[in-house]
Amino acid sequence: MDARIAATELLSPGMKHYAFVGSQKHFWWSAERSKAFISGMRAANLPCSTFERKLPEGDYLKELALWLRKLPKPCGIFADNDVTALKVVEICSALNIAIPEEIKLVGCDNNTDICEKSPIPISSVCPDYENAAMLCAKLIEERIADPSVAPRTVKYHASGLVRRTS
Repeated sequence: MDARIAATELLSPGMKHYAFVGSQKHFWWSAERSKAFISGMRAANLPCSTFERKLPEGDYLKELALWLRKLPKPCGIFADNDVTALKVVEICSALNIAIPEEIKLVGCDNNTDICEKSPIPISSVCPDYENAAMLCAKLIEERIADPSVAPRTVKYHASGLVRRTS
């Protein structure tokens, strides 16, 4: 759902390329967002590149800068979270890559401290926190009613997109 919302926002006439920037593959949510976004773009026969963090922080930022410089432009980028999106904004600024003219960017999680304080405010997919809270309360209620209930993971979806400058 997160990836579909991001893809819908990034699809626009004249966009030549799409890309996904991930944090680290061992974060299940990053891998899940990457897979969904890439498969959606490929299903629409749209070119899509990926960047996954594999190196320590300093090297990672250098590699990300090289990758961003080489991307065909204009390019729509979905970052796996707002921290990653902020790194893209900072690197693009240092490389004189214009956002949103050359890079149209969407983050995920709608962390307002990051998105609104970024040098270029970041558009972000907003999780459905209200539904998440209700699911959490239900899990707690189940556990209180029967302490032997095995722990389980539940997923919640996004509520929409908060559109900002990026």
